[in-house]
This record gives sequence, structure tokens and C-alpha cells, in this order.
Amino acid sequence: MTEALLLKPYFQTEAGIVFYRIPPTVNKLAFGERTILMPATDSLKTQPSGKIGVAKNLQNSTACPQLADFTKSELVRKAAGGEAELSKWVRKIAICQCRDGAYCHKEMTVTRTATGFIRTCWHHDGIAHRGEASEEELNALAEANWVQFIGYKIRQDLQMQADESLNLGCLLAWAIAKNCVSAIDESDLRRLLNLPQKEVPDHRESTTYAAEQADPHKIFKTLAQPILKLKADPEPPASFMAKPKEKRFESSKWLQFVKSQPCVCCGKRADDPHHIIGQGRGKMGSKEHDLFVIPLCRVHHNELHCNAQLFEQNYGKQTDLLFRFLDRALSLEALSVNDR
Repeated sequence: MTEALLLKPYFQTEAGIVFYRIPPTVNKLAFGERTILMPATDSLKTQPSGKIGVAKNLQNSTACPQLADFTKSELVRKAAGGEAELSKWVRKIAICQCRDGAYCHKEMTVTRTATGFIRTCWHHDGIAHRGEASEEELNALAEANWVQFIGYKIRQDLQMQADESLNLGCLLAWAIAKNCVSAIDESDLRRLLNLPQKEVPDHRESTTYAAEQADPHKIFKTLAQPILKLKADPEPPASFMAKPKEKRFESSKWLQFVKSQPCVCCGKRADDPHHIIGQGRGKMGSKEHDLFVIPLCRVHHNELHCNAQLFEQNYGKQTDLLFRFLDRALSLEALSVNDR
């Protein structure tokens, strides 16, 4: 058995029983005569009902020891979309987070706390507003929602599976893309860079201290520089010419970045940066500008050149693939525009 069912329970407290609504697409015989009941992990709060993988979900998939501290940073929370996006995410939680087994109203709402938002039914929302609930417990639930929400955003932005485990490398990749590496603890960055941990000065003349030690935050800030910067010129000299000579944009660094990205068709490592074709811009002995390229593996690159029309029927227009790829490059800050 490699799959489990994620379902919403309907408790009948007086009778001591609980009901589950099984999706019609699920074969009931596949689950045998007995099943195991256990609470869903925090990362599955907003997952729709249905089948999930057992191996990945028997433990909390957000069990990244650095995640909780990382999400406390206001810089990180702002990069994830702030309270507005958190509120939208909390609204997707299917159960009252203050349920006590006694009573919950069928209507749901979102309750603001001092530290964020929690999902409650109308009954427990009223209890919270009247000050009858523990403020400490409400704030702890809201903080936990921040952790799960930012974990969700990291998976989404890194194109990971919803139940895939996070680690320090995931946090770093996302932090680089969102320009908030400073929120990661210096000792963790030193471990990633294989640098010695920072020593505590003993104020003796023989002590060699911080001035001689590399700053990991500065190192990652340097590594996180955009691959390509474009300078916007509102009045280029060629625009004043009657028949300006067109120049082809070339950038070996950009092509190198594109080649390192996953194929836009299958997600495997790209083999070639493909210059889009068939747009009525063909020139003898020349290609499109180097900016108009998409990453393709060798199989899909050959497939495109064999039959471009069939390729676009299967995977979408090249211009659409290019737009989505440039959008991703901009969000990763691999491409930036210097308009100053």
C-alpha cells in the first residue's frame, strides 16, 4: 500500500462515531478490512481531500529545523506576500483550528490574532473576540500558520511537490531569489559554504578574529547577483536615424544560464538553449536575439525542429513558453533591468 486518503472527519460526539466522505474515484476495496486513523501533518492543512503518498506524509514534511526561525523575519514574511497572502492561505484550511471536541459551528471564518491569522468556526471566533480563549495559544497557532504558509510558498516558488520535504538548501535557494539571505543564520550559511564557525574573541593579542574571517552573507549576496542586467535607454541614438542598422543582441552568460535551467516541456535538465523559430523574423545566417531563447532537453529540441507545428500542439506556442520562462527568470532575479 503506497497511498493513503486525506479526508475531512465529521464527528458525531454524542454517538461517539465519526463519518468520512469517500471520493467516488477511490476504490473502497483497495483499503482492506482495517485502516489507520492519524492526524494530518501541518503541511497538509490546505490539501484537498483525496489520495496522498504514505511514505512522504507519515511524518511532518516541513520538519526543517531552520524554517521556524527563518519565518520570524519580517523580510521573509514580506517576500512571501505578507499578511494579505497569509489570510488567503489560512482561508483554505478546512477545519477549525480551535476545535476542542465539544462543539463547532458549521460556518467558518478567519480570526486575526496579535501575530497573524487562524482558521476558526463562528463559535470559536466569538470565544476569541470575547477574550475567553488563551491569547498565548491563539498566537502560537498563528505563528505555526506563518511557518506552514511560508513553507507552502517556498515549495510553490521552487516548483516542488506539495508534500515534498524542505531543507536548508531549499530555504537558501528561495532566499536568494527573494533577496532575503540575511534572514538565514550565519552559522547555517557557514556550514553550507564549508567555512569554519565564527570564533568568540578572547581579547588577547594572539587572537585572529572577524576581520580575517569570511562573511557568508556577503558571499551569497555576491553569488546572488543577476545573470543579466539590461539598461533602459529612452532615447537611443539609433532611434533618430532614418534607417538604423539592426544589431543582434548577444549574451553568452544568458545562454549559459538558460542551459542550466530545466526543460520547459519535461522539467529535465536542459541540453540546449533554443532560439525560437517560425515567427517571421528569420534572417539568412542568423538567429533570433539571445534573449528570445527557452531551455529544452535534447529530445524536445529535436522534436521541435522536426515538426514545429506538432510540437506547439503538444506543449504550447513557443512565444507562450518564452513568456513563462522570462517571467520565471525575472522572479529569480536572473534578469533585471537597470532603469536608473
